[in-house]
Amino acid sequence: MKRTFVLIACLCTLVVAGCTSESKLPNPTGKGSIRAFNAIPGSPEIRFLIEERTLDVIGYQDATSSLRYDDFEYNFNFELFLPGEIEPDRVLTLSHKVETRRDDIFLLTGDPANPTLTVWSTPEREWSDSDTVFEARFAHTINAQDAVDIYFDEAVVPAVVNNKVATLSYGEITDLSDYQEGTYIVTITEAGDVNAVLFQSTELVFAVRSSVLIAGLAGDENDTSSIVLSAMTTPGGDRKFTDATASPTVRFFHASYALQTSDIYDDEMLTSRRVENHAYGEITGDLEVSGDLESYYYTPTGSTAAILHQFDYQAAPGRHANLLILGPADDYAVFSYLPDRASVSLYAKLNLFNAALDSNIIDLYLTASGVAIADDDLPTIQFALYPGVSLVKPVEAGSYDAYVTPVGEKTVLAGPLPIDLVNGDIVNLLALDTDTPDVVELKIVPAP
Repeated sequence: MKRTFVLIACLCTLVVAGCTSESKLPNPTGKGSIRAFNAIPGSPEIRFLIEERTLDVIGYQDATSSLRYDDFEYNFNFELFLPGEIEPDRVLTLSHKVETRRDDIFLLTGDPANPTLTVWSTPEREWSDSDTVFEARFAHTINAQDAVDIYFDEAVVPAVVNNKVATLSYGEITDLSDYQEGTYIVTITEAGDVNAVLFQSTELVFAVRSSVLIAGLAGDENDTSSIVLSAMTTPGGDRKFTDATASPTVRFFHASYALQTSDIYDDEMLTSRRVENHAYGEITGDLEVSGDLESYYYTPTGSTAAILHQFDYQAAPGRHANLLILGPADDYAVFSYLPDRASVSLYAKLNLFNAALDSNIIDLYLTASGVAIADDDLPTIQFALYPGVSLVKPVEAGSYDAYVTPVGEKTVLAGPLPIDLVNGDIVNLLALDTDTPDVVELKIVPAP
């Protein structure tokens, strides 16, 4: 079902197209600010438009930058692109009047196919050069979480949780308050119990003469904490903050055909072994790390007499990372990236990492289960370079066979690999060398 908010018919399309000297439209009296904030867990990317002009595309936890428009009424539209459909699906239209020197945030919640829209509106601050404060407001957008207390305290060691700014139910937002320049932490607790801590941020610093919206959100599969914090500033975009107690993780992939089975250590003295007997094609689970710059050492399994490869890596706060060792003998390298694990409720997601040195550029085909590649089939993932990870591809639910071919060809290097997909799945594929140059091993990366 599509939801349409219709308030007062107005100038919409003509205004966006721009007024000429011959226009009979009234002149604007000023400008206001608008932006959109996607707080729908499991949401695909949603396109945000003013009339028919695209402003931005936002996934879950994302906010657009603040944009200023004349004080007229416009249709603001929200659209989804779903696999298997040619045209975008317009899921919501809001007819909304931009008011002079007002900052409006369009909050999206609920079902991504039929979202609920709430408008948060506040006056824009007129700052003077002598101002030494910033202003902040706080929102509760943690899906399925009961009422919470939010605290905003100066960052000290040890942390002191004392300054409660509000008790909020889901979807509520505080008024603006001024704060002196400094370093702060945000603590979220269950309502009425300061000891029932749900989240405590790392240190936050905001510029003076800035306006900030700080919103708690449920973490998704990409986050190592169950709650994350989004800080939206005017006119900039948003920054994400994770729980200070949530460790990042790394996951090791042995993807070098030339490298022998190895142990992996994280200290120069080779006393702290993180991975044992790591064979070609094997993938570890998630291993918690400090978040500091770490050095990793590959040695022959069961021996510390030689270091086969060494590299440094600093994990991103609150995120999962994949580390793949690749390359020919004596020229090993580690490729690191942050995988997309976030589930989407309306379709499945697929991506491919090409770790096959002998097959420099490959295509991936998905066909219906039991059906070979046809001459007129197009690749699902095209031009996958070694070494590298493809963009995530939205895929309709169904049963498929996956094939790998050289780029631009239909010659099968790997497959068929059966893949069954339901909405919400995310399947990561890995292409590996074998002992035969024109044969690739294609495997599904197991869940950590």
